[in-house]
Amino acid sequence: MQLSGQIPESLKLCRSLQSLDLSDNDFSGSIPSEICFWLMYLVALDLFSNKLSGSIPSQFVDCKFLNCLAL
Repeated sequence: MQLSGQIPESLKLCRSLQSLDLSDNDFSGSIPSEICFWLMYLVALDLFSNKLSGSIPSQFVDCKFLNCLAL
């Protein structure tokens, strides 16, 4: 299944999420700068093979537990 559109703000409802794999989809737009605030316990984030644009948000330095980032 190919998901498309922007990375949804509704992810903020998953505050305890530790691993998020959204790879191999058709997400577009930029990575939300709030993603580390929404998912404060995130350890792994995989956004590889999408249609994302823009720069990596500087707020990623606030992802205290993030140790795996695939773009």
